[in-house]
Amino acid sequence: FTDRPVNRKKIRLGILATDFTPSAETFAYLPVYEYLSRNFEVILYPLAETGEPLEQYCQLSANLFKPLPQELSQQVKTIRDDDLDILFIATNVTISTNQFCLLAAHRLARIQVTSGGSVVTTGMRNMDYYISGTLTDPSPTAQEQYQEKLIKLEGSAHCFSYGTEEGKITTPVERNDLGIPEDAVVFTSFANYFKIIPELIETWAKIINQV
Repeated sequence: FTDRPVNRKKIRLGILATDFTPSAETFAYLPVYEYLSRNFEVILYPLAETGEPLEQYCQLSANLFKPLPQELSQQVKTIRDDDLDILFIATNVTISTNQFCLLAAHRLARIQVTSGGSVVTTGMRNMDYYISGTLTDPSPTAQEQYQEKLIKLEGSAHCFSYGTEEGKITTPVERNDLGIPEDAVVFTSFANYFKIIPELIETWAKIINQV
């Protein structure tokens, strides 16, 4: 990349996501750009346009909405041509070698950033920063676990915004339905089963023992 144009008054920020439909990743990363000051120029990059109400809401918080072409080389060119100052990668690029993993491995902007959507370091040399929190990565040696420069915000790294979505209980479940006493403590997990690893089970056991 050439030097940033000296006459550019706004920070040009790209948000790269699979889509902007109702999903955990959309809810987790909408706060990144939803209330940015006008000192930023925001461009959203999905793989496709869906017309979802939430997608339209996300567009209201951005200056441009640019669905990417299908070919990887054209995706790279489209993003590079926008001469971004910062690209925030708002999807998990560590789960598999998918299209976004291949795309994120390229140098697409002057600065490239990700966060908790990729639950471990990406290991990619073109990923410059990983944003976490003092409560999410409390270890003083946490940087050793990251290829990227680790940035810890005060508190938790996680913040969610649901935009236009409203909570709807489709199948109400009461304690009586499950035979659970009113004074019983209930633990639930809605994670994918493969995420329940030995370290998590050990942590749950400690919590249950304390309670």
